Amino acid sequence: MRGLVESRTPPPEQQSRDELQVASLILDAQRALRVHRYLGKVSAPRGGESALALVVGEYFFDDLDNDARLKHPRVFTVREEGEPKLDGQPLAGEAATCLRANKMAHRSQFSRPTLMMTLPSASQTHRLVARSIVGLIAASLLVACEAKAPAGAASASSSPATAAANPKIRALLDKTLKNLRFIEGGSFQMGDFGPLDAPDKLPYNGRADNKVLHKVTLDSFSMSAYKTTYEDHDVYSETVGKPLVGTDELTKKYRYPTAAAGLLWQQARDYCQWLGQRLDLPMDLPTEAQWEYAARNRGAFFLFATDNGKVDAGRNVWEYSQRKDFVHTLTQEGFNPPSLPLGRFPPTPLGLYDMMTDGFEWTRDWYDPNYYTVSPEKNPQGPVSGSEKVLRSWRSSDGEGISYGDGQTTARSHRQPDPPKLDAQLKPVPNRNMVADTGARCVVNRPAPIGDTR
Repeated sequence: MRGLVESRTPPPEQQSRDELQVASLILDAQRALRVHRYLGKVSAPRGGESALALVVGEYFFDDLDNDARLKHPRVFTVREEGEPKLDGQPLAGEAATCLRANKMAHRSQFSRPTLMMTLPSASQTHRLVARSIVGLIAASLLVACEAKAPAGAASASSSPATAAANPKIRALLDKTLKNLRFIEGGSFQMGDFGPLDAPDKLPYNGRADNKVLHKVTLDSFSMSAYKTTYEDHDVYSETVGKPLVGTDELTKKYRYPTAAAGLLWQQARDYCQWLGQRLDLPMDLPTEAQWEYAARNRGAFFLFATDNGKVDAGRNVWEYSQRKDFVHTLTQEGFNPPSLPLGRFPPTPLGLYDMMTDGFEWTRDWYDPNYYTVSPEKNPQGPVSGSEKVLRSWRSSDGEGISYGDGQTTARSHRQPDPPKLDAQLKPVPNRNMVADTGARCVVNRPAPIGDTR
């Protein structure tokens, strides 16, 4: 072929990396199929099942024809469940951490919807600029069809990468979908509602930054029932190749798998958006308004984010001695962990757990103490800039501590998104974890419940 750049056979270690990349592509395709069934966009024909053909090969650019070419293509039949099937031998191509979806979809060549994937040649400077695989499938390629695996196809999921990594990611994504709670939109008076609700018509707390009651109207959205845990975030970190969070010497002592993970603001947002990319859902951190609306049971006069809006120590939040005894079962060192294992008390009426304890929660908004005076009514997003981000919820505490006011649904906190590592005397402490008590709870900015096709 004219102008075609020839490739050399890569070394074995390069081929192993290829297998890992292909395994990741297959997982993305399976995830897209499953998510779109949840969204109601896929229904297999009678007697068939949803599937797609995934074509993987080396991408080259023919300079003379000014056209893209795909060399050594391999066709995977990917179903929602079970092992994918491959036409021919396992793919061996040049390693590519920048795998991208080629927008070419040659449906006429195959009996099922086809997604062309490429391994860009390491010797070629041309690269396709396209959306991620899940986004591309969601946009145009995924349709219901009856899949028929090629005769004599070999399994493509026999590599250690597929067997070891895929189940963890799949379990996390399934868990994420299961734990989403739909929050129907509406209007409410945001801020300290004591003047409207308290018997004496006085504010419920002494904070100055939440005193301007203002009407807010929000679109519907979905919110995670739980804060992000260490075991959740570890799957993400291992998948994208980032260091695990909370591994300093002190934090490791109370790094319980199902406790809320301590995260920087950007780490929290990256995690939510990564989930969204994998699930093909518009996921992010909640806005401050979304968080308060949800904590207050859709804007009702809920002073505390419990099952009844009140603090009933020992039943819907920790009682002091009860919490102390539980901590003693986890550690003998007398620490007060920033989070205990989550979900030990009843959720709010909307199905949300631990909304006022076990760690602060980052929101998208920049903090401005006077923002309530200028906030728009419809879907406020916070100031356009700032030096600190708004935090909601409260640190790990018992019912008595929460009742003082810091754990109320209208209480605002704030912190730099990447706080400097300093001690109480403002001296640098390089190994100190400044965000052990700040975590994340993700939202889906979609106005219909997950599974609804509206």
